[in-house]
Amino acid sequence: MDAMQAVYDTIDAHANEYVEDLQTLVQQPSVSAQGIGLRECAELVQDMMHRDGLDAALYELDGGPPVICGHMTTARSER
Repeated sequence: MDAMQAVYDTIDAHANEYVEDLQTLVQQPSVSAQGIGLRECAELVQDMMHRDGLDAALYELDGGPPVICGHMTTARSER
């Protein structure tokens, strides 16, 4: 199986989960221009990242919206 086919197979296998996550995100009130729901939305994304096995940290910035940084360790490529 080539690398792209593996990507397509993963997308197909998890399509329902991806749609559910997207629905959850678009239902989360968050208006950057008004500062509404920014922390709650950031926490939601952080929780999703943790659920999927990523290390994720939320940082508060002075005068700006929260920022989430994530990291996922993977096996080294054989290339």
